[in-house]
Order: sequence, then structure tokens, then C-alpha cells
Amino acid sequence: MDDMYARMAQMSMAGDDSLMHMALQGNMYMLQDEMEELTEEKDMLAEQVQDLESDVAIAKSRADALQMEVNRLGKISHAHKTHIKSLQRNLEEKKEQLRYYGVY
Repeated sequence: MDDMYARMAQMSMAGDDSLMHMALQGNMYMLQDEMEELTEEKDMLAEQVQDLESDVAIAKSRADALQMEVNRLGKISHAHKTHIKSLQRNLEEKKEQLRYYGVY
């Protein structure tokens, strides 16, 4: 790139503006093409970002639903444990009653 600018400077000093104009025009087209490619790449990346944001939102929603289910199951588990303890106490009371009456 630096060589091209040096050649254009030499042509300009030599008074050959038509060659310099053609070189600048070629440079402009090359830069426009590069800009179009970069714009397309930017648009593709923007779409990918949108897709990833959507995926993150879906994953967060699923995680929230799973956490709610874990909480629900935890409450059920606690209720079952409490019920089992209550049944064990009742069983022990019944055993005591049977011992009292000499049956057990």
C-alpha cells in the first residue's frame, strides 16, 4: 500500500494526473468492495448475535422453569418427610399401646 502511494506521488510530481486519477479510482472501487464485504459480515454477525440472544432467553426461561420444578419437588419432599415422621410416631404409639396390653 505504501508503494502505491509513493508511485502516485511520483506520477503527480511528473504531471501525469490521468494515471493518478485511474489509480485513485481503482483504490476507491477496491475500498468500496471491501466496505460492502465488511457490511455483509457485520449484518451476518448481527443476525448471529440476535440468534444467540434468543437462545439465551430460551435457556433462561427453561432454567427458571426447572428451578420452579426443583422448588416444587423440594416442598413435596419436605411434606413427605414430615408425613413419614408422623406415621413413624403413630406406629410407635400403637406399639406402645400393644405392649401395654401385652399383645406386642
